[in-house]
Amino acid sequence: MEDEFIYLEDLKDERTVQFIKEETERTKLLLGKRADELYPKLLEILYEPRVLQLFAFDENTPVMLIYGKKRSVNLGRKELYAAQSDEVIQYIWKIRGFRELGISVGKKGSDEVRTFILSEEGRVIRDLGNWVSQPFYHGNEVCYVKSYRTSPPPDGGEYPTYRVFCGDDIVYGKELKPGEFISIDVFGDVITLVKTKGWRYSELYVGESFDKLRKVDEAELIGVVDYKDYIIYRKNDNVILNGVTLGFEKPINAVASGRDFIAISLIKDYRTPVEYYDLSGKKIGEEPHDNVIMMDGGGSSLFLLETSFSFISKVTRRRIEGGVLTNSETIIETGKYEVGVKDIYIKGDVLLHGFLLYKHEKSKGVIVYGYGVFVFLYYLFHRTTLRSYWRMDTPFLSLT
Repeated sequence: MEDEFIYLEDLKDERTVQFIKEETERTKLLLGKRADELYPKLLEILYEPRVLQLFAFDENTPVMLIYGKKRSVNLGRKELYAAQSDEVIQYIWKIRGFRELGISVGKKGSDEVRTFILSEEGRVIRDLGNWVSQPFYHGNEVCYVKSYRTSPPPDGGEYPTYRVFCGDDIVYGKELKPGEFISIDVFGDVITLVKTKGWRYSELYVGESFDKLRKVDEAELIGVVDYKDYIIYRKNDNVILNGVTLGFEKPINAVASGRDFIAISLIKDYRTPVEYYDLSGKKIGEEPHDNVIMMDGGGSSLFLLETSFSFISKVTRRRIEGGVLTNSETIIETGKYEVGVKDIYIKGDVLLHGFLLYKHEKSKGVIVYGYGVFVFLYYLFHRTTLRSYWRMDTPFLSLT
């Protein structure tokens, strides 16, 4: 089926320019003077720095994708790459075993994305081209996954689909069909590959070459966490390690591992606490967290990205040694505010949970219901738009 609005992907197309002009005029007509009042405030919100992604570069330093007025990739507190005015940094990639990283960059007004390999100084080592993801090294060669969306791959077959390249050669993917996706992680000589069919079925493969991959497991959801002398992976709401299955009644939010620990964030009591286990599966600790976005481990360190009603984003480094959390360091925290938060419950046919947010005890506050609301409500709660609701003595209910 042809998309009649495909031209909107081109910001220079006359029809796109006209569409934006008409929608801007319609917005001003509906909001009146409020449109001009709100616009600079909305820009201020948009440009507020926030960390979108991270991974452990080594035991001491994370790589972070930071969005704000300036969009950049940082190695710890050092900026490695800053987006040009016409660029959008889409994703950052961990390259295990090398002091390098991958970065995917798109152009505004275009759906094409190029992927590069950067050194730890920020120098471009390789340009891997368009529609490339998941760069890694295997057998002393640069490898990556390439997407074929609008044309068949060089070795034929249906599309849209994916192929794995090492050097100039296709090493995997000819049997892939549309609707099947692959995720690859390489640990030294060991390749792990998860093939997902649609959204509800995954297969895990392990091997030392792409022509000798063996199927290890299958489930609705599988995600590789680490490889030591054995593979550690998430299987639905379980974590499998060396013959031990850690099973949870609550949904798993995120999993990471370090030298001698596993960290598991659960969705529990409307928040995302992190539980720590040693490699034998023994629980060694637990921490409360409002909303963990992602985690990654390196050596004895766990790097954790989270958000809350009281800040936009925070990255911390936790050190776990000998089964003990020895210290915690905040690497970056953005948008910190003081706000009161209370749990509230609405009893009916189904018990509903919400958060009551308030600036002070006499404030009518804001009721928030649902998941995924921390960043959204931060913007509403701390900005003039919501304050205008308070001046009208009108509580705000957000359904997400």
